[in-house]
Amino acid sequence: MKTKITIAVILMLILCTGSMTFAQDRSSVVPYKNLSSPVYGTDVIMLNDPAQNQTKTAISVASNGWLYSCLAVGSGGYYVMRSVDDGQTWTSSAIQYPDYIFTNLDIVVTGNDVSSFQVFVAYTCFSIADPLSWYANINEFNSDFSSFIFHTLENSYTSYGYGGIKIATDYHYPASGSSPFSLGVILTRNTGADSKAIYYVSTDGGFSFTMQEIFATTAYFFSKVSIAYARSYTYNTGRYFMAFQMSSGWLAENGWIALYYTSNNVTPPITGIGTWGIEDLRNPSIVCQFNDLDNSNGEFTVILFVEKDMSGGTGTAYDLLGYYNKTPLTNMYAFTEFPISSSSANTIQADASFDPGYNNFLLTYCELEAQKLLYKVNSQELTDPADWTTISAGYNDQANLLNPWPKVEINPVKLQVAHVWTANPGLANGIALFDAEYSVVGMEESNNHNALSHFVYPNPTKDKATISLILNEAGPVKIALFNVFGKKVMEIDRKNIAAGQCLTDIDMKNLPAGYYLYEITTTSGISSGRVILER
Repeated sequence: MKTKITIAVILMLILCTGSMTFAQDRSSVVPYKNLSSPVYGTDVIMLNDPAQNQTKTAISVASNGWLYSCLAVGSGGYYVMRSVDDGQTWTSSAIQYPDYIFTNLDIVVTGNDVSSFQVFVAYTCFSIADPLSWYANINEFNSDFSSFIFHTLENSYTSYGYGGIKIATDYHYPASGSSPFSLGVILTRNTGADSKAIYYVSTDGGFSFTMQEIFATTAYFFSKVSIAYARSYTYNTGRYFMAFQMSSGWLAENGWIALYYTSNNVTPPITGIGTWGIEDLRNPSIVCQFNDLDNSNGEFTVILFVEKDMSGGTGTAYDLLGYYNKTPLTNMYAFTEFPISSSSANTIQADASFDPGYNNFLLTYCELEAQKLLYKVNSQELTDPADWTTISAGYNDQANLLNPWPKVEINPVKLQVAHVWTANPGLANGIALFDAEYSVVGMEESNNHNALSHFVYPNPTKDKATISLILNEAGPVKIALFNVFGKKVMEIDRKNIAAGQCLTDIDMKNLPAGYYLYEITTTSGISSGRVILER
């Protein structure tokens, strides 16, 4: 009881002082190093073959905190990789398709427990034997890569090929979708006759895909793409938002950025929102709010990040710009531009993620001259869109970064970033790296791997919260809920729970709004956390 009273007093002080609110923790504190790194604060080498480059890294985090990544190798083919210990060690599949060069890779994992995990890798590639033969497909794996399903999208026999491919899902975290779930894919295809941006969607969990042409032209060349899933309390059916770059020629670095979304749930028709730039933008990255809450305007916040050429076409100085809209469904043209960095820093290659548990956006990018990778965060409300908080001044340990293309997601179990990129310490080799040395919620992480792995979602909630718990061994599970005065307001006692992932709902609809502390007791130990109830 003494422990509970102490925690309650701390929570009361937080409420009284107003120095921290749960949904804004990430943007108001200095992050800590991740104590679970194998060497404190260092990068983890995922794959390093001295004979060739490792390229095209991407990452996706499963609902239990397992990390999945994919990367291409210079000699041909790609690997799928997994870490079950917060990135300390990685295991890889056998190389996939060594007779093909992979030009674009993306990965997403779906499911709410290990038995239902499905890992989808979307890619474009061409044949080493016949470089004019291009392919865009999806490979599906189970949690340990022991089973495999091939999904054909299309083939293109052309001297240009595919400019980009990205994949997203509405079932990335528990309660963010259902089975059968959807997968959305955007790709750009270029032939001698025309260029097309194409959307593929599966509404049956990857069993079948249908295609919808987004835009076609003979005047431009299409390249980089991005796609994200959006949902809120009001619009809980969700939408896919997608962006792509179009340039005046296939050698052009810069161009315009076009933005579209699915106007009828995740399926077509597809609606165009706008085109930005005067042939001075490149590399779009789109990120959307997806949770069971509304933003202040009742829809969901959508953000598009782009690189802007500040050098007059010489390509020597780039700035990062953002465009945001909090009401894209009712006011699709109300996107507002805001700066994200200074052009003097030559900032490039932004990648973004949204955390549905803490309702914050996370942005990572490369500061080229200083050769640093940085984080910035802001809440889904974007009260001051330009006021993003930098939570790291540069977190990579590599002495020389060349075109790192950082990719980032949130680990919902560890409450920290999951981040991969390729670094080139020399021109002959690029190594694939992982780093999660900073907690994006500003909470010092535990280095006790025997502690209970769990997270709660949605948080804040309006009526019900779900605790996802990983049990190392079978046994009883007891969950107690306390208010800020230390009074127990609820207790859930579950008997004979099997080892693995356990999902437990906490029905809070009859409780007053405010902060609550939950305490989980199992045979393996005790863990606790906070949940906010909103009205």
